[in-house]
Amino acid sequence: MVSLDSAFLEVATSHRLLDVLEPVLGPNVELVENRHNHVIIYCGPATDRLHRDILQWSRSILTVLVYLSDCIDLGSATRVVPGSHLWPCADEPNNGGTWLDEVGTYARLRDQAVAVPAGAGDAVLMHGQLYHAGRVRPLQGLGSC
Repeated sequence: MVSLDSAFLEVATSHRLLDVLEPVLGPNVELVENRHNHVIIYCGPATDRLHRDILQWSRSILTVLVYLSDCIDLGSATRVVPGSHLWPCADEPNNGGTWLDEVGTYARLRDQAVAVPAGAGDAVLMHGQLYHAGRVRPLQGLGSC
């Protein structure tokens, strides 16, 4: 994202954000570009599946979602399954993370997901192993996917 517009890099390196992250992560905060697709166009229910990021290299990464617009409607807010970052990896990890509905042990827990509403300028910090999903409403006038 930071290569698309300098505003993204300005936010990612701002003292306002780093002052919040450093007590959690320590002074050595690194920006990892192209890790996760946070800017999405809604294409249908399959695009908002609960997943956790790949286990091997994301275990030590903290995801920071910075909201560019309001997402305070519970029907469109990011969803997470609280505490799921503590669950063991039940199946083989893959290159795209683990989809909750494909893990027999956890699939029935899908309804435990809760919405995390956020306003423009808010940041949500989450562990990469937390089951999460975007839940955006279709955007008018953009056509079909």
